[in-house]
Amino acid sequence: NEIVLGTSTAYSGSNRDLGRNMVAGMRACFERVNASGGVHGRSLRLVVLDDGYEPERTLKNMRELIEEREVFAVLGNVGTPTAMVAAPYAVQQKRLFFAPLSGAEILRRFPPDRYVFNYRASYDIERGALINQSWNLARDLHCWQLKFSRTVNAVDSQFGFIISLKSIPDIKVTRGKEDLVGGYGRGSGGIF
Repeated sequence: NEIVLGTSTAYSGSNRDLGRNMVAGMRACFERVNASGGVHGRSLRLVVLDDGYEPERTLKNMRELIEEREVFAVLGNVGTPTAMVAAPYAVQQKRLFFAPLSGAEILRRFPPDRYVFNYRASYDIERGALINQSWNLARDLHCWQLKFSRTVNAVDSQFGFIISLKSIPDIKVTRGKEDLVGGYGRGSGGIF
C-alpha cells in the first residue's frame, strides 16, 4: 500500500553531488510524510537509478522506472542533457515528470506539456539575473594591448584572453593562431 516514485539522476560522475543532494532532499521529505501517515494512508517509496549524467543511461533508466517499476511519477532528474531525453519519454508514456533540475527550454513548451512540471526557473530568467557577473578588463599601452573578459551564466562559463601588438612600422609581426577560445565542457572537471 505505497506510492512508488522514481528518479534517474547523477549518482556517479562529474555531477554526482547534485544528484546525491537531490535524492537526500527527496528522502528527507518522504520520511517526514511517511512518519505523518503518508498520503491518504499510503507511504511514499523512492526508486533511485544512477544515470551518471549521461543521456543514454537516462533513457534506459526511464524505461525501467516507467515500464518495469511502474512508478507513479519521475522526479528530480539532474541536468539538461538528461532532461532532453527524459521529458519527451515521460510525455510519450503519459507519466508525470516533476521538478527536473534544469532550466532548459525543452521543459517549457508552449502550450505546456501536460506531464512536465517545473520547479526551477528557466535559463533565460537565471541568465537575466546573472548578467551583472560579466566583466571586461583591458590595458592599452603604446605598442601592445591586453584584453580579458569573463562571463558566468546559468548555462556555462566563458572567458576570453587576447594579447596583441599594435601596428609598429619597424617591426614585422608574423601571425600565428589568432584566437584561443576556452570554456568548460559538459561533465569536465577543468578547462580545455
